[in-house]
Amino acid sequence: MGIMKNLTIGFAIALVAALFIFTGKSFATATTDTGDETAITGQAIASDQYQEVTLKMINYKYITEPAELIKNVPVRMTVDLDSVSGCMRDVVISAFDVREYVQKGDNIIEFTPDKTGEIQVVCSMNMGRGSFTVVDNNGQINEEEQAKVSAIQDTTVADSSGTCGGSCGGAGTCGGSGSCGGSCGA
Repeated sequence: MGIMKNLTIGFAIALVAALFIFTGKSFATATTDTGDETAITGQAIASDQYQEVTLKMINYKYITEPAELIKNVPVRMTVDLDSVSGCMRDVVISAFDVREYVQKGDNIIEFTPDKTGEIQVVCSMNMGRGSFTVVDNNGQINEEEQAKVSAIQDTTVADSSGTCGGSCGGAGTCGGSGSCGGSCGA
C-alpha cells in the first residue's frame, strides 16, 4: 500500500511538472489573509486573496518576484529597502496610477492590476526602470489593453524625466538626468 501511494504521489508531481514545461506558463500564487497559499491561474479568486510581490533593484533596474501577476487580483508589493534606495524609492507604476515614496516602516505598495500587458515600473526621475507582466486568468495578454497601457506609460515616462516631483525634501541632487532639490532620502 505504501509503495502504491508513493508511486501515485510521484506520478502527480511528474504530471504537474510536465504541465509547467509544456504550457510554458508560470502559475502565480495568491495568499489569503490567513496566510494560506493557492495557485491562482485558471481558477476563481476568493475575495480575501492577494498576490505577494517583492520589488528589488539590481543595477538601476527594478525586478519583481514573481515577474508575472494576474489581472484583477489585488497586489501587496513589498519593496526591498536594502536594494531600493535614493530616488528609486519614489516608485511609479503609471498604468495603475501608483506613485508612492517608500521608506522604513512604510514599504508596502497596494494596487489591483486592472489591465493586462507589460507594465513599467520607474522611479520619479526615470533613472531606475523595470517591468512586470500582467496576464488574465488564462495566462493571456489582451492586445487592446496592452496598447492602452503603452500609451499611458509613454506619456507618464516623458513627463517624469529629470524630476523627483517634489517628494524628496532635504538638500542635494539625485544624480543622473536632473536634480530634485533634495537627497531623495535613503
